[in-house]
Amino acid sequence: MSDTLRATGFKTKREAVELGLKTLLRLIHKLLIIGERTGAFTAKVTKDLAQAASLIEFFRDTDPEAVREARADALSRGPGWKKRALEGRRALAALDSELAELLVS
Repeated sequence: MSDTLRATGFKTKREAVELGLKTLLRLIHKLLIIGERTGAFTAKVTKDLAQAASLIEFFRDTDPEAVREARADALSRGPGWKKRALEGRRALAALDSELAELLVS
């Protein structure tokens, strides 16, 4: 299964743009790596959070059960995954507390 959903969006009334939406596997990855960004890579945290927030918002509106399943999956993979997932959720809460609440049990 591909980790990208293809969709068409409209830029203007006359212009369409093909979009690629990363699936929840990518969302989980974005949140997991936030706490591991150090040094020169800390600038990417803002981008990762924005991408994760966009994906969570999309899936909240289109498939909320998938968000719950992805969260449960990440937390079930062991203490390292759980620690990183919770760090990512805390970082997301600083950006958008409503979306971060979707990642709470």
